[in-house]
Amino acid sequence: MPIRSGSKTAESVSTTYSTANRRRFLKTAAVGGSILAAGCLSGGDGSNGGNVTGTARDSNSLGGTTINMLEYAAAQAAATQEVLPQFEEETGISVNIETAPYSDLISKQFTSLKGSSGSYDVIDVDVPYWPTFVSNDWIQPLNDVIADSGFKTNDFLQRVWTDTVVWGSPDNYLNLDAKNIMGIPYQPNVLTLYYRKDLYEEAGLNAPETLSQYEEAAQTLTNPKEDIYGMAMMAKQHESLFVEWKSMYYAQGGRFFEGENVESAPFGISESWNPVFDGEGGVDSLKYYNSLIDAPYTPKGVTSWDWTNVTRNFIQGRLATAQAFSSTARVANDPESSQIVGKVGYAPYPGSKVSGQLLRRPHYGTWSLAIPKNSKKKRAAWEFIKWLSQTDVQIERAKYGAQPSRQSAYDHLTQAENDVFPTSPEFFEALYEGLTQYGIGRPKIKGYFEWSSIMQKWLTRSVTQNVDEQTALEKAAEETRTLLEEQGY
Repeated sequence: MPIRSGSKTAESVSTTYSTANRRRFLKTAAVGGSILAAGCLSGGDGSNGGNVTGTARDSNSLGGTTINMLEYAAAQAAATQEVLPQFEEETGISVNIETAPYSDLISKQFTSLKGSSGSYDVIDVDVPYWPTFVSNDWIQPLNDVIADSGFKTNDFLQRVWTDTVVWGSPDNYLNLDAKNIMGIPYQPNVLTLYYRKDLYEEAGLNAPETLSQYEEAAQTLTNPKEDIYGMAMMAKQHESLFVEWKSMYYAQGGRFFEGENVESAPFGISESWNPVFDGEGGVDSLKYYNSLIDAPYTPKGVTSWDWTNVTRNFIQGRLATAQAFSSTARVANDPESSQIVGKVGYAPYPGSKVSGQLLRRPHYGTWSLAIPKNSKKKRAAWEFIKWLSQTDVQIERAKYGAQPSRQSAYDHLTQAENDVFPTSPEFFEALYEGLTQYGIGRPKIKGYFEWSSIMQKWLTRSVTQNVDEQTALEKAAEETRTLLEEQGY
């Protein structure tokens, strides 16, 4: 595939470190990033305390330092473990990586960030928790160290960058003109359509562009005798339920809050924060969602499924089509775990026709690397974040299921000759399209964890406990108003 117009070529995003230090894990020339000097960070590294400045010449002084990282127990953690030995060999810095499932991860982060002496030097931040972290002044801004080190930010996917790591001050976190850079995006995700190319081709079908086409394909491809179903749902009381319904609701023109910006990054900002999802559009959308759960082309039991269950059933060959997040692509093409290697196609998640226009608004979010203010080893933490952010490291991590955040990495990975697993160039093309054109993030509110729990609770009561859609969403809106008042909105 050609490099996109306006993007950097591999030659123009060159490395600046010596040939002797080039990554051994890439046989081709590295296509971006460099080992750069550390900038000014408040906090020491073992023997060094106070305000620390680093240069390329004295960065070796960090050898022997050990830092602690807390990372989501998913594809990004597996990929980080794979490349970690190279970082430790090059720098002499050791990294202890602790992983945790989603809910435990958030709890551990809150507990550590609140303390005066934190447990972690690098944390893996999901975008909806930035408002709480920033407003509590728990995260070290990176503006100075980025400027001092010459770390280049213009190669990151700018839509992802602006929506994810640019924030205001603690007392006005949505004043994005302040341009405080709080982290570095390293794992963007967007809900993507996965489909069995072999089954679709046999039936003469193309990947669906609309939800109605998705239903039609599901009806055609369902074969209960062969235990194959046309579509799946992830309707367990879990974040998966919330974001799946969100993707359908927004694609029908919906919004959670009055005047919420969903047209351009940064997303999820409302002037009034008045909930509107309990209106006619939200009710109709939830009715539609419930109808899919009960449809004959959806497997029974999906009210106990989250995104992990969808992936598991897809790679076992039980689903002709699945909606899943980005790390599913490598798993689906791993011969040790998948029965459908090489048969997988990818497309942006379907949308809806609204006033003659096709709206695709799949859920997306980005994990970013950040340094807690209470870390005592900020210089070494920055060296690790900076190293993981290099294009060649991002390409290597892609082999293990991680997703890049740099344009130059996509320019490389979407080339047919640069596959890192079967069908990977097609996957990275679909991922890139979803991230840069369609994906919509979550509202930027403090207390997101509590709000998501409210939404999950009432959606579940509609899905499994026969609470009618109108009542469920009205109750959710009522509790949302109470929560936002408590948060000072």
